Parts: sequence; C-alpha cells; structure tokens
Amino acid sequence: SSINSAFILNNPLLVFISMVVLYVAAWLSIFAINNKKITERNRIKEAFSTAIQQLRSNRLGVANTDDRLTAIYALEILAKDHKELYQTVIDVLVNYVRENAPMPPHFEKKPSDTTRVDVQAAMTVLGRRHVTYSEQGLNLHRVYLPKINLKYANLQNADLMGADLCGADLSQAKLQGASLFNVNLLDTNLVGANIKGSDFTATRGLSCDQLKMARKWKSTYRDQELSNGAEIPDFLEKYGPIADTI
Repeated sequence: SSINSAFILNNPLLVFISMVVLYVAAWLSIFAINNKKITERNRIKEAFSTAIQQLRSNRLGVANTDDRLTAIYALEILAKDHKELYQTVIDVLVNYVRENAPMPPHFEKKPSDTTRVDVQAAMTVLGRRHVTYSEQGLNLHRVYLPKINLKYANLQNADLMGADLCGADLSQAKLQGASLFNVNLLDTNLVGANIKGSDFTATRGLSCDQLKMARKWKSTYRDQELSNGAEIPDFLEKYGPIADTI
C-alpha cells in the first residue's frame, strides 16, 4: 500500500482525481445531512399542522373526540422532543381549554356537569409538563372545569381567577402562587395540595375542613372570616398524614 500511495503522490493527475473524489464525497455527505434535517423539519411541521387542524375541526362542528385526543397527545410529544415548540404547544393547549370550557351562565350549570374528555386531556397534559424556571403561569381565567381530575397537577402561578372547579380533584396538586380569587371550590379535594402563597380571596365553597387538609395553608391569602374561623391545629401540618416533608 505504501508503494501505491507513493505512486499516487508522484502523479499529479491522480492526486487531482483523488481530491475531487474526496470533495464530492464530502459534498454528498453534507448534502445528505442537510436533506435529513430538512426532512425532519418538514415532518415536525406536518405533525404540528395536522394536530392543529384536528383541534380546529371542532370549530367547524366536527365532533370527533378521538381526533382531538390524538392531536392533544401528539402536541405533548412534540413539546417534549422539540424544545423550540414547547411554549407554542403550551399556549395552544391553554387557548384550547379556554375556548372549549368557558364559564356558562349560572342558570345553565347543573350538578351533573363534568369536564369534557378532550378538555380533561388538555389539562392533564398541561398539569404534567416540566415547568421551566422562567415560565409564566397558565392563563386559565374563568374556565369551567367541574369534577376535573387535576391530581398531582403542576398549576404553580396559574391564573384561575373566577374559575369554577366544583368537585375537582386537586389532591397533591402544586398550587404555589396560584390566583384562586373568586374561584368556586365547592366539594373540591385539596388533600395534600401545596397552596403556599396562593390567593384564596373571595373563594367560594371553601371550607375550613378543606383548607386544613392542604399543605402550606398558613401562607395563603384568604378571607379574614375564613382565617379567623378556621380551627386548624398546628400539629396537623407537622405530624399528620399529609405532613410537610419538603
């Protein structure tokens, strides 16, 4: 092989041909890589567009729950795999919840009301997202989410002002800094929920029994009459079944 190498080096034409071959090979490699990136970008764009179209189909009167659920979970995967899409996906899902679970007139509410399956799915995805340090809270102002399951949901700094969460399961939820001003919490499960720094001012349906089952209740903002009337022994937080461990 050393003889062949010497022969090639001593032959200008072969050196030139070898350089051309190497250049073409490098160019083809770069071209293939760029094509792969373009194909991947197009695939992501197509997946995102398809999901958005499936969500918007509901606006056209097409009530295909399976399509909407598929779209919601597809968006969740895109947000996890592609950081550049994360905030866009979150905004899309928040807007979807607000549009599809608006607060109805009081006379239209019924005790049997439950949150729609697709809205529950969107809130489940939002609740289990990995929140970044600088991320803003979810804007869920005046949404109607009766009997929704938000157990373990991350709703830190969320704006739930005026929302209706009657009968909701918020056990073990992260509600630090959340605005629950004028929220309906009748029969809501707050067992083990972290409500540090959250605003419970003018909250409706919140009982002392509910409050004392939550964590960090002393640091919440709430009505003075509730604060004065809540008989919550200190030992419940220190030694009870839902004691603070963090």
